[in-house]
Amino acid sequence: MDDETDAAAIQGLVSTIRGEGLLPLVVGPHAGTLANGIPVQRTYGACRSVEFDAVLVAARPAPAPDAVPTTDAKGGEPTTAPVDPRVVLLLHECFRHAKAIGAFGTGAETLADADLPTGATGIATGASGDDVWAQVHTLMQQHRAWDRFETA
Repeated sequence: MDDETDAAAIQGLVSTIRGEGLLPLVVGPHAGTLANGIPVQRTYGACRSVEFDAVLVAARPAPAPDAVPTTDAKGGEPTTAPVDPRVVLLLHECFRHAKAIGAFGTGAETLADADLPTGATGIATGASGDDVWAQVHTLMQQHRAWDRFETA
């Protein structure tokens, strides 16, 4: 989520999720309220995947001012990733922990930027938050997407 995310779509999605008896947490680049009026419960720097059963990605958040760019191990040159590295870390952790991940709108680009396979088991993409939430809610009923990983 970032300051340009469609507020009406997010507020509707938050209401839908709360209506199902679940607690959605909005994660953003800074504390307080985003420019679009959406209150933030966690910042990129103050959340980890252990807090979430699933993650919905609604934006392609540029690195926040307090983000530390990653460094290429071979060349020693900082990379200029288009997405905040803490969001990428959160998505990688959720993927490794077989949690459901959903993305809509520009959030689908975030999955690509994080090098996540969009066709993998447990990853849902779509045009709207409601469509993706329906898929993620079904995935959450299985608890984890263990089929995401091959067994030896």
